[in-house]
Amino acid sequence: MRKTLTLMMESLSIMQSTPQVIVLEETPWLTSGLRREWSGQNVRVLFRDSIDSETESTIRNECQLLIIDMETLPVTGVTGLKIARKMNRQSNFLCLINHDQRDHARDLIDLGAICYFEKPISVHELASRCQPFITQISIST
Repeated sequence: MRKTLTLMMESLSIMQSTPQVIVLEETPWLTSGLRREWSGQNVRVLFRDSIDSETESTIRNECQLLIIDMETLPVTGVTGLKIARKMNRQSNFLCLINHDQRDHARDLIDLGAICYFEKPISVHELASRCQPFITQISIST
């Protein structure tokens, strides 16, 4: 019993110190690509295709970087933005937009997005551009 409790506490400690990235997208294409790009680093990348109360709680309390694909999830993306505004102050969010959404880029920044990327963007390029945020998160946790 004591050993099980110790293992659970160690697991919880590791999870709390591991940067957690949540990708809000329609299919896990970006999520799986980011997992490959960041393999070997201490980063958890989670896929979400909708927002339920559990996902909302995870985003608010445990997520250090939220990536919202505004193109494939227009309604959920807007909901994601509302939740992102309530995230922990040490957390960040960024958005992926298509060309038609470029006019809304300033609004996204005003809502607190650290940046936005216009699609199409390769997974490798997205991972490379997000790497400074991941490094900063790793240092601060």
